Amino acid sequence: MNKARTLLLTGVPMLVAALSLVTPVSAQRGSLPRTTTPLPKTDVNRNPTITNPLPPNTGRYRVLLTGFAAAKETVDDPRDFDGAKDEVYAVGAFALFDRRDSHLISQPAIMKTREYGDRSKAEFQARAQAGSASPSGGIWGGGRGPDYVPREFDPRSAGLPVPSPYQFPLLLFEGGLSDGVEALLVAPSLWESDNSPEPYNQYARNWQTGGMHVVIRSPAVQNQLRTNVLTPMVLPDVPGVRIANMLAAVFSGGLIGSYSWLMPLMATTDRPIGLAPMQQAAHYQDRVVVITREKLTALTPGTGTTIAIPFGEPMDNVLNGMYTLYLRVERIQ
Repeated sequence: MNKARTLLLTGVPMLVAALSLVTPVSAQRGSLPRTTTPLPKTDVNRNPTITNPLPPNTGRYRVLLTGFAAAKETVDDPRDFDGAKDEVYAVGAFALFDRRDSHLISQPAIMKTREYGDRSKAEFQARAQAGSASPSGGIWGGGRGPDYVPREFDPRSAGLPVPSPYQFPLLLFEGGLSDGVEALLVAPSLWESDNSPEPYNQYARNWQTGGMHVVIRSPAVQNQLRTNVLTPMVLPDVPGVRIANMLAAVFSGGLIGSYSWLMPLMATTDRPIGLAPMQQAAHYQDRVVVITREKLTALTPGTGTTIAIPFGEPMDNVLNGMYTLYLRVERIQ
């Protein structure tokens, strides 16, 4: 996080027309992190929980954020007043909808992990220690390889601790998916903490209050419903992003997907990792995964699949972060 600049989050109305183009994660601008270790397409995780038989073409699934890897820190205050190197938490926004008419089956929700990083001071004790920048933690990826968070996390492994509502592995969803009926839209993100969560709070309110139908009915998401490949995508930028309420501090109730940040002088707030600078501002575009049962036909009860979601920033001495967040889908029944 660059504390030489202040980042002020503003909402940007998302245009349906702008969503007709999808930017694959692999084609984002700037240097993007690759999956740091090979991932199995399908692997055995744990014994399935067997209850009543399900109808044909239906399965019960669990969706988790399992951890992340930091190959390069995002630019931070050299004084490290808030701890050594980066302090990071993960977020997962999601909504279950009916593919036949795009109506919401459940209200949009958002989950957040605890903060991970350096615990060297009394005021940092709520964090989970993570990273190799100091004996007490600090996320940077500048040692002998990437920093994996949590410390014991291995993206190649299917053995996970019990899912949690507040730390990794973070449980986002558990429920049924049927061919041609339900779809789950998930927007994972990583946030660099600066002990000022209001931008995240605004982001969370936006996901819960505005814009879901615009995104669900957009060509971008509808195209994802027609493919059987489970892969992340980047919601496209909006041409008017630079002029939409650039000086506003609160944007709750606005549409979702694309945001703009002002960058004068000193960073004092939390911000998402994966920003792209542009003139005197930076913009952020949500990464999303659309999950349907048709994309999970290879899974049998007790198995799962993991996908890597890169959050890369340009290597321009302004941001420089190179992170990868891992999302896992498991079939329970």
